[in-house]
Parts: sequence; C-alpha cells; structure tokens
Amino acid sequence: MMSIRTTIKLLTGLVLVLAVTAGSTYLLGNRLAQSTSDSASIQIGSLEIGTDYPGTVEETFVTDGEQVSAGQELFTVSSLALQRDLREGTVATDSGGYTVDEDGTMTFLAPGDGVVSGLTARAGSFVPAGSVLTAIAQPETLYVLAQFDLTPREYARVEVGAAVGLSLPNAERLSGVVRSVSVTTNEGRAQAVVVIESDALAGSSPDGLFQPGTPVEASMSLRDEGPLAEVVQSIGDFGRKIGL
Repeated sequence: MMSIRTTIKLLTGLVLVLAVTAGSTYLLGNRLAQSTSDSASIQIGSLEIGTDYPGTVEETFVTDGEQVSAGQELFTVSSLALQRDLREGTVATDSGGYTVDEDGTMTFLAPGDGVVSGLTARAGSFVPAGSVLTAIAQPETLYVLAQFDLTPREYARVEVGAAVGLSLPNAERLSGVVRSVSVTTNEGRAQAVVVIESDALAGSSPDGLFQPGTPVEASMSLRDEGPLAEVVQSIGDFGRKIGL
C-alpha cells in the first residue's frame, strides 16, 4: 500500500506532466495557427498618368519627388494625331485628367494629392501612344505586399480581415490585417500573395523605414480550428500515405 508521501509525489508528477503537455499543446497550436511570409515589403499606392496620343513633350512643370495637389498642371504634350481628331470633332477637349488646346496640345493634371514618381515626360522628348509618363504616389496608401508558401489546408484557413503581425528591420512591431489574397499553385502548394493594411503605415510619411521597398516580416493568423486539429490531420495524412 502506497504511503501518503508516495501518493503526493505521484499526484505532483502527474500534475506537472499534464501542465507541460497542456503548455506544449498550446504553443504548438499557436505555431500552427500562424504562417510567416517568405518575403514581404512596404508598398505605396499610386495613380498612373499616360497618354492615348503620340506626341512631343513641350514643357514640364514638376520634378520627381515633388508634392502636388489635385488638378495641378504637370506637363504638356503636343500631338499631330490629336490635331487631326480635333478637326474631325472626335475627341473631348476636357477629360478631367487633361485639358486640350485647339492646337492639339494636352496639359496633363494631377489626378489627386501626392508625390510625383517615375517622371519620364522630359521637355523635347517624344512619347508614344499608351505610354505611362508619371505616377502620383499617395502616402496615405502605404501597405505591405507579402508572399506566403502554404499547403492547401493552410490556404483554406486564410481569411480576409485576419490579424497580421509585421516586424520592421529594426525589430519594431506593427499590427495589420489581410485586405486581399490572390493565389497560384505550384507543385501542389499555394503561392499566396497577400495585401496587408496597417493603420500605423497609412498615417505615416513614406520615408525612413516606412519608405516603399523596405523589407518586413509578416506573421499571418490562420483560422482557428482547435489546437490539435492540424496535428490530427497531419497524422491522418501520414497514415494514408503509408497505407494505414
């Protein structure tokens, strides 16, 4: 018959085993409920400005990196093709994005407040039809674009609105949420591209660590299916592979 001391030792050991098991299960469940990005970086939304007509840039009023306001003049383009359409009356003289003079000169306007980016409209240069001449980057649209390599089951647990932890190169932590997800499949795995919104980014200037192109690490929460759901599924998958 066991002594009281032996019984207490056994009960204490049992409690410790249960506590360690519960803690390990909790940690494992948390790990399985997260997915870390293969790559991720800060991006910025922008409004592209292009021309439907070929022509010559007559004058440029702004420079790369300049802050502009909606409706501000950016540059002018003179086009013989536009002159022809004006004579035939087949083109509007005010599109909202530019105004047109009678001599076939288009004056392009900023479609919104922002920063001039990628300006290629240089005075004296020829621009073909359909070319993008500049873009207006909008600081309030900073976001994170992340790539995740997922199993089909993990991809099924990705949800729009899910929480995402973001880690900057200086180890600063930000919080975000999944805004959208697109996916391709490669050798049975889901290559997911995830757009992540963060209030901390959206309210910041695009400089320093918050400038476009800054690498970050994104840890995305997957839909919770219970702490042991993924473990049980993995064991089942293994069993089926070996014919059990």
